[in-house]
Amino acid sequence: MDRRKFLAVSLTTTALSACGGGSGGGNGSIASSSSSVSSENGIWGQLATQLSGTVLRPGQNDYELLRRVYNTRYDHIKPVAVVRCTSVQDVQATLAFARSQKLAIVPRSGGHGYAGYSTTEGIVLDLGQMKSIQVGPGTATIGAGARLVDIYDQLGAQGVGIPAGSCPTVGIGGLTLGGGIGIVDRAYGLTCDNLLAAEVVLADGRVIECDAQNHADLFWALRGGGGGNFGVVTRFTFKTHTTADITTFDSYFDFNDFTRVMSAWQAWPETLPNHIWAQAIPGWNSPSSSPALQIRVFCIGSIADMTPHWQHFLQQAGVTPLWVSQVTEPYRSVMLSGCGELNIPACHVQGDGQGQYPRNAFAASSDFFAKPIPEEGLLVLKQAILDSQLAGNYGMMIMDLMHGAIDELAADETAFVHRGALFSVEYYTWFRAGTANNQVDAAQVWVNSFRQTLSPWTTGGAYVNYIDPLISNYEVAYYGANYPRLQQVKATYDPDWLFKIPQGVKPL
Repeated sequence: MDRRKFLAVSLTTTALSACGGGSGGGNGSIASSSSSVSSENGIWGQLATQLSGTVLRPGQNDYELLRRVYNTRYDHIKPVAVVRCTSVQDVQATLAFARSQKLAIVPRSGGHGYAGYSTTEGIVLDLGQMKSIQVGPGTATIGAGARLVDIYDQLGAQGVGIPAGSCPTVGIGGLTLGGGIGIVDRAYGLTCDNLLAAEVVLADGRVIECDAQNHADLFWALRGGGGGNFGVVTRFTFKTHTTADITTFDSYFDFNDFTRVMSAWQAWPETLPNHIWAQAIPGWNSPSSSPALQIRVFCIGSIADMTPHWQHFLQQAGVTPLWVSQVTEPYRSVMLSGCGELNIPACHVQGDGQGQYPRNAFAASSDFFAKPIPEEGLLVLKQAILDSQLAGNYGMMIMDLMHGAIDELAADETAFVHRGALFSVEYYTWFRAGTANNQVDAAQVWVNSFRQTLSPWTTGGAYVNYIDPLISNYEVAYYGANYPRLQQVKATYDPDWLFKIPQGVKPL
């Protein structure tokens, strides 16, 4: 593969890496069909008079634009209404309306949920207008509808940041509630680890503030228990960190060296300091060229800080990269690199203000690994990639190193159970917007099949923010031993199961 092709693959990876997001709300069936609810303007007009926001119904201006989520795979789902909330009172009124009319309701922060659980045939509770960002001494208070592009932009301008994801259009809500993996989490922990407090509207309409001392059981569940399960979080308060320049090493290796490079990459955390984070990304997107193996490394520091660790990695691998780049940039620039050439207003999903960020269709699944995959397993993985390419199934695996600050908390200290994992992997494939659902659904089957292929070496766990509707034992995969406690929290705060999603936490 020549350098131009390398760059094309790299840009694709940067643009699409983890652009799904939190588990969102749910598309569970409506408790009573929408036809049983009065469709006359009266009942919806009554709701509208209680709101500072707006109610959008089918046929009204902007409904078609604002009902859609990021993944075009779910464009066929048409809510009975989209309620654009601008205040906590709007959320309370809409929840009361949904209860009285026996309608399914799902909260939406950014609309990037992998399985379409942030849309519904009931009511979409759109929090996108509740996006204020306020920075205080050591903290940031962020509305649930804020997108990462605005968070990185506004916090970065003040020299601080929070650990979060790589896709600029993802909403802070689902990301935080599912955990939050990103390029500085080995240094600062997951997004949810930096959560200090949350404002939550419960199913019965009560508004509570929860933190480590107040409603501590709910606060525990909000840190990794998945979006759309326990209430509508309207505001988050995070611990912030002073930012510093980040050095990025981006490289490609011959796919024939796959096992040697991956063996060295998996062993790297034994010597790697916490301020350095790395990805391994096998990608295959063409029938006519060999798969690519990309290694991306991010160091909070200079090229001089990173170079000894890079040289050690190359020595352990015993191979030379086909191509490598090294660059040091301001923290804010690195975090906004997913925007490409788009400015801040344009770096939002099409339909969100001046947004020009394109939607697409995608399918994904995930795994966690507690130990390095042995050579036998790496050979199985390499062959599975080649077989996938031969079958015309194109995609990538995004492998993220873990450990570091993530492991400073025990598996039961928050709902995020995957502490101690060496790395996570996202199996990912994407299509042009509007690709037929049967094609994307078929892709969901083959990305999920990697979980079975690699099962001898995985923990069996999966990341709830890469939610996969084909995982049958999702309770154990997403939450492990923490699931019974999550059920207790669900029974306390949503006993009537108002917030119901297909792979959600069920009350006891």
